Amino acid sequence: MNLKVRLSIMNFLEFAVWGAYLTSMGNYLGKAGMGAEISWFYTIQGIVSIFMPTLMGIVADKYIQPQRLLGYCHLLAGLSMIGLFLMGEASAMPDEALFMTVYTFSVAFYMPTLALSNTSAFTILKNHGLDTIKDFPPIRVFGTVGFIATMWVVNCATWDHGSFMFLFSENAYKFQYTHLQFLVSGVLSIVLFLYEQTTRHVEEVESHTIDDAGEHEENDTRECRVTQSEESETEHPCKHGDEHHHLDAITLEEVWNQEEENYEGASFIRDEMKRR
Repeated sequence: MNLKVRLSIMNFLEFAVWGAYLTSMGNYLGKAGMGAEISWFYTIQGIVSIFMPTLMGIVADKYIQPQRLLGYCHLLAGLSMIGLFLMGEASAMPDEALFMTVYTFSVAFYMPTLALSNTSAFTILKNHGLDTIKDFPPIRVFGTVGFIATMWVVNCATWDHGSFMFLFSENAYKFQYTHLQFLVSGVLSIVLFLYEQTTRHVEEVESHTIDDAGEHEENDTRECRVTQSEESETEHPCKHGDEHHHLDAITLEEVWNQEEENYEGASFIRDEMKRR
């Protein structure tokens, strides 16, 4: 599959997970007896968004590859969302403290994925020689599409006495009024976790292939240089010897001429002294 298509799907699912419950969660909380705490549920997202992305960024820089950490965060967030669904399935009025704790755990691991998904996309694009400024914005648009699409599905999907329907009219059993919205978010998060594992595997394989190709090319270049060096030395085996002999001959001739000049000068001086 085309790399840009794979990244577009990843961004679609990334924001689809969020759109499944973000705008409709208050409808369910009001029916579940937690209407007075709706503001706190949305405040929790803002609070964890202050420090969790930073902490996960440190982990990604020092300990775990960003693509791998992205998958693990989605796995934990998805399991927590499914836990919220099971709590709503077990009781029409879930325990407020436990429900909020599980929800906090879920968003604590989901919120860092917004930054990690961008980091992973940028890294993959750069590794394949693509321009992030030009190629990333169309990919990111699919995240907005995913958010809107899932929000629209949850607002219209209805499970009424064992029958699934897609209604535009008002109905108390729509997903937006029930705990099923958390199930949609959890399932999408698990699907995204599995999908990211395949993307990471392809990236690692391609990375090893590129590294191997570069290593082979470097070895070939090194061998070529050695061969050229050997050829240059063996092309004229007597060339260096002739040069040395030629230099030796020139040096000896210069020394001989100098000695002759010194001898003639010394003889001239000796004759002059005798005359005097």
